Amino acid sequence: REAVQITEGPLLVVAGAGSGKTRMLTVRIAYLIECCHVDPSEILAVTFTNKAAKEMKERVAGLVSGASAVTLTTFHSFCCMLLRRWSKYAGFEKGFTIYDESDSDKLMKNCLKELKYDTKTFPPKFCLEAISKAKNELIGPDNYLESCSHGVGPTDIAVQKAYEAYQSALLKNQAVDFDDLIFKAFYMLNNNPELLERLQKDYKYFLVDEYQD
Repeated sequence: REAVQITEGPLLVVAGAGSGKTRMLTVRIAYLIECCHVDPSEILAVTFTNKAAKEMKERVAGLVSGASAVTLTTFHSFCCMLLRRWSKYAGFEKGFTIYDESDSDKLMKNCLKELKYDTKTFPPKFCLEAISKAKNELIGPDNYLESCSHGVGPTDIAVQKAYEAYQSALLKNQAVDFDDLIFKAFYMLNNNPELLERLQKDYKYFLVDEYQD
């Protein structure tokens, strides 16, 4: 109840699985709309999976009218929306294509071939996994080697070159992979503070449903 009724400033709730965190968030959204008279369109709520987002939408709709105007989605879907909204700021001329695992694998194979790397020594899957890990930590090709805490070795240098070639190929094809959705959205907002200000004006309330295995 205390978490629901605190509506101003940042708030962090730490609790175990099944303790009611998601329920608290849905009731908080309803409280903002019903008791604080907040415009539903000014509320942004994000979670990790489509299933969780769907369940939250259904719960909020059952609590208060006007819930359909709330932006309740996943991190990746929301970031995809931002990139499409401001695609030119992210380096795209006319939108972009989202590559699936098969597309990424083919592209990486081509990159490794151009770099004249032996795909048995450096399998595409290995390179893509290393790149995915880097993107999830918001590490780009330029600062990849700096992030190697174990020291820089030949494999790290090879992965950095593959990462650089892969990102260049994606941009040339006007495409992104799944990890790019959050990665590129972050840097787009970070490099263009005026976009972040516009976003903060659109959404006065930001709620995050997060969990850790």
